Amino acid sequence: MQAQPSSIKGVAAAVKAALALDADDSIAAHPQYDAFIGEPECRRMSGLSKSERWRRIQVGTFPAPINLGKSRCTRWSLRAVLQWQREAIERSRKVA
Repeated sequence: MQAQPSSIKGVAAAVKAALALDADDSIAAHPQYDAFIGEPECRRMSGLSKSERWRRIQVGTFPAPINLGKSRCTRWSLRAVLQWQREAIERSRKVA
């Protein structure tokens, strides 16, 4: 199994590679996207403020975070956020 991206550079490289995938290519087929990202990375990738993301999580239009224990350690699935990005791009292209 391939190592998970642990740095901002690793996450950025994974995002760049995912966005370069063809529409027919599935993110699910790529194990390098099995990683967790924190608040700063999620904010950069989504372009949404923290409060806007939480509003969208409440109505089910943005991936919910994963609680990683009893502490306040909350992370997002890189795969889920990348899928949300691809769906947002597809929706915007259908509207235009």
